[in-house]
Amino acid sequence: MSTLDQFARLEHRGVTWSPVALHTALHVLGPAIAPFLAEEVDEAGLDADRRRSGLEVLAALPTDEAFTLLLDRAREKYVLPPLLSAMEAFPRRAARLLAARAAEPQALSLLRAHLETHPDLVVPSEAAALVAEANSRRVPEAPVSALPGVLADPPWTRSRPRPEPVVLEGLPVPAPGECWLPGEREEWLALPSYHNGTDTPEYWANLAEWISSTGRPCGHGLFEAGPEDLARSVIAKWVPDDSWDGERWGRRVSARFGLDAVAPLLHLAASSPHGSGFVLLPYATAEVAALMADWLARLKAARSTALSWLERHRETAARLLLPAALGVAGPERHNAEAALRHLHLELGVDVVAVANSVSEKAGAAVRTLVEVDPLDVLPAKLPEIGNWADTRLLPQVLLEDRATALPARAATNLLTTAALSRPDTVYAGLPVAARACDPASLAEFAWAVFERWQSVGAPAGDGWALTALGRFGDDETVRRLAPLIRAWPGENAHAKAVTGLDVLAQIGTGTALTHLNGIAERVKFKALKARAQEKVAAIAATLGLSRDQLSDRLVPRLGLDDAATLVVDYGPRRFTVGFDEQLKPYVLDPDGKRRKDLPKPGAKDDPVLAPAEHKRFADLKKAVRTIASDQIHRLEAAMITQRTWTAAEFHEVLASHPLLRHVVRRLVWITDAGRSFRLAEDLTLADANDDEFTLPESATVRVAHPVGLTGELTAWGQVFADYEILQSFPQLGRPVHAFAPGEDLVPQLQEYVGRKAPVGRLLGLTQRGWVRGEPQDAGVECWMTRPLPAGGALVACLDPGIAVGAVDVFPEIAFSSLWFSATGRGAWVAPRDGGPATFEVDPVTASELLSELESLHA
Repeated sequence: MSTLDQFARLEHRGVTWSPVALHTALHVLGPAIAPFLAEEVDEAGLDADRRRSGLEVLAALPTDEAFTLLLDRAREKYVLPPLLSAMEAFPRRAARLLAARAAEPQALSLLRAHLETHPDLVVPSEAAALVAEANSRRVPEAPVSALPGVLADPPWTRSRPRPEPVVLEGLPVPAPGECWLPGEREEWLALPSYHNGTDTPEYWANLAEWISSTGRPCGHGLFEAGPEDLARSVIAKWVPDDSWDGERWGRRVSARFGLDAVAPLLHLAASSPHGSGFVLLPYATAEVAALMADWLARLKAARSTALSWLERHRETAARLLLPAALGVAGPERHNAEAALRHLHLELGVDVVAVANSVSEKAGAAVRTLVEVDPLDVLPAKLPEIGNWADTRLLPQVLLEDRATALPARAATNLLTTAALSRPDTVYAGLPVAARACDPASLAEFAWAVFERWQSVGAPAGDGWALTALGRFGDDETVRRLAPLIRAWPGENAHAKAVTGLDVLAQIGTGTALTHLNGIAERVKFKALKARAQEKVAAIAATLGLSRDQLSDRLVPRLGLDDAATLVVDYGPRRFTVGFDEQLKPYVLDPDGKRRKDLPKPGAKDDPVLAPAEHKRFADLKKAVRTIASDQIHRLEAAMITQRTWTAAEFHEVLASHPLLRHVVRRLVWITDAGRSFRLAEDLTLADANDDEFTLPESATVRVAHPVGLTGELTAWGQVFADYEILQSFPQLGRPVHAFAPGEDLVPQLQEYVGRKAPVGRLLGLTQRGWVRGEPQDAGVECWMTRPLPAGGALVACLDPGIAVGAVDVFPEIAFSSLWFSATGRGAWVAPRDGGPATFEVDPVTASELLSELESLHA
């Protein structure tokens, strides 16, 4: 039996780790237990909970050896909290053993903090001198008088009398109403129906009779697809029996029946708040208001829906919440009060005026409610800052003048303002505290807290350590965080990655939005990519741009000059940096000779300038590596989707951009009038005859597809050959395909059915717009879809399918069928009738689609 198992057996017998219990354990297991216990917590396959338990037991052992074993592992995951507990439990032992290793930075940092907590402890003079020296290097702490009140004397440390809550009975409840966004109801109504039951009048009538007479839960078929009059007559008695796919059919039912559907949709939303809650957004009823207020106060997964509802209904929401906010004490009143405060403080709704329109007493009571000092609006249970975030062991936070720093207690109060905040609602004291601090040191402090949180296993209850980066972080935070966000879904941490997207959006700098957009465009995890796309689209909408337009404006310039080059100055030597067709940087000597790489600084170069310039070039290469493939892929996708730019946008965000310009001038462009041109090296425009071309101001421009260059393709090929222009992706030499004219399209695709292809090539189709289907039984993806610009999608059923997480299980896969889905949804088998025999497709999409299918067997 392992040492941990023996300890677990003692715990199972009711032994807790008091000194008496530990004495018992030592008697049972022997005095040399510590090294064996350490051996087991170091075991590679040990799960997190067992390792934490082992470390906690090790921290409770009253021996030098146990403490030393913890100190040896101080930088490892989960170790710091038990080590700090051991320091607190055995302060003299901790001081003695830390002092013996005070020459080590980690031990010195712990000793310095330990002596602050226990100033009566005495350590050897050598260790005391090291502590004094470390203290002398720290920035002096600011006096309390120099700190903002929320850090010096925070409201959560003192009690304040609260006014007696006013209860007003009999306040009027507004009549139910609806508020639809422009086009929203039509959009919801147009969602596809997948009801596959019998649709005879007798079937629907019998179902309606059953619902009316029994009132028992049943499916949604009648209300999604049945006769409207019949369904409306019984919808008030309907109880949905399943929330699966409710975000789709719930919207159809909502759009069909309006207020008549509120009761069953409330049942649906309550059973699946995160998935289906938004079907209630158009409705303004007392019941919906109560549910939204509850979600706002209590349910993290549905809080965003509640915020959207409040934003949509505003004054109407205030009227609906008023009776509960001034009702008897209880959860419903507490929730309504919180919602009214949000309307007043965050959305600017004059809830006092709304209440005054009901009665003067109501107005006075609401004024008392919402005009409380925002700093005093605190939750019933305050967050606790764990010892893993001991601010004495973290970088100092400098005040704005950088001459003084926050004392440790004030820094802990700063963390509390972050813990009191939510991703969508900031505690009022946080911006006050942040403004008093130096931004750079605040960002470094926040990152150190985040790393500590990661080192203790990223406990969900302390998730504020991640969201705080959105309030305190900077561009360096973004550069550190973005790679982690990309990797987290693969570590079973999708929710953490989604929160990371919120952090990037909250930081909101150009660098942050660039990385957010990069995740939206190129990340291998579908769910994360979709959420990032939603974020970018929302940000773009607030700026009055499309997501593509925002993407154009987020491409960094990387310090390049207007000539799209970079000069590296070593003092005596200067080099010019250019970019090839793949945006890889290259270096030119002063005489124009091309070098493989930038030479390292030599003895004759400027000793300060040259190393800095060499590092700048290294940073440029690293930055370009992360940008180049995304931008080349984006322009190739624009050619395939035939995305357009205005003439002004072409000049502003493409031709004038010092990095994108290197790709733009290697492509042929075409206007809406069919005139093709290229961007010359001197930034003038030229046509296929190499004559100067003037782009009309009213023109729209797109990357030319060879399908649209009929008659000019040879001429353009000659121009690019004459000027030795290499293209960043295949354009002029791109294969061109076409369907046989005048014939149905689906039959022409059947030649690709039954032919086996390597699974890697099928997966490669996802880089060209194909989408893998949802995993079915045994985690096998049984179909892929190819969305089409005109609507719908081509569906390829797979035999045997793609095994999720083990794609090499089926190394070769064939299409068992190819069919067109008007709804765009796939299935593991084709419809019995084979689906539509043809579909609408433009020449460019047709060429790309056939090229994609050909690539499987090339």
